[in-house]
Amino acid sequence: MSENPSLMEAVGLHPLGPIPSLERFSAGRRSTKNQELQDLPVRWLQALFTEHAFTGRVLAPDSCPMASPVRENNLKTAVRDRFNKPGFPKGGPSARLGVLASLARGQSRKVIFFWGFRNPIVVDTQTELPWRERTGPADRKDSSFARPLLPALQATLALPVEAVCAGTGYDSAAFLKFILHPLRAQPIVAAHPRHGSDPEFQVRGPAVVCPAHLDMFRRGKMTPRRTGITCQQFSCPLH
Repeated sequence: MSENPSLMEAVGLHPLGPIPSLERFSAGRRSTKNQELQDLPVRWLQALFTEHAFTGRVLAPDSCPMASPVRENNLKTAVRDRFNKPGFPKGGPSARLGVLASLARGQSRKVIFFWGFRNPIVVDTQTELPWRERTGPADRKDSSFARPLLPALQATLALPVEAVCAGTGYDSAAFLKFILHPLRAQPIVAAHPRHGSDPEFQVRGPAVVCPAHLDMFRRGKMTPRRTGITCQQFSCPLH
């Protein structure tokens, strides 16, 4: 912080003065109620929104894994049933089994497991300002974290959300329906490979091109009862 005088001045410190000791910060944290610390980011966001520092039209949820410092996560240690889901680690009984990464290597996929938590967050795409975060167990899906965070933002700040951008971890019918109906926003979500999209079919402007490089015909719309999402149907002119 001493290398950034503007940041020191923004938090109420002298830009060229000494930094308070760690003990001073620890004492201030102990003497402050947890609810007051939780309310600080909300008040800051309300002040920024009142000053028109951001619009809140496009939001982006995401999450990052947080591995616990337990023996099971250290691959150099000998642990029996390292990733046995029913048996929680003794060094961190509140940690849950999650997926750290899934890497594609040719035709095979490598999945890395870990014991810990997941830290979801909602970001304003215009200013990259984080608005909401809430730490939860690592075995929950990303979309289950975002569903309560997004309505909480609208209820607190009355944001005019127009679109929600997200990665493949949020590509589910329930989450897309949630964006369309309660939020009344446009979902911009990357397609997950598990849905089996055929790369031979391409979208070129308003037309959908089949593997024979011919424009496909529109065959009406379909709205499944399970999802409630309306889809445009196409058919190949040859098949």
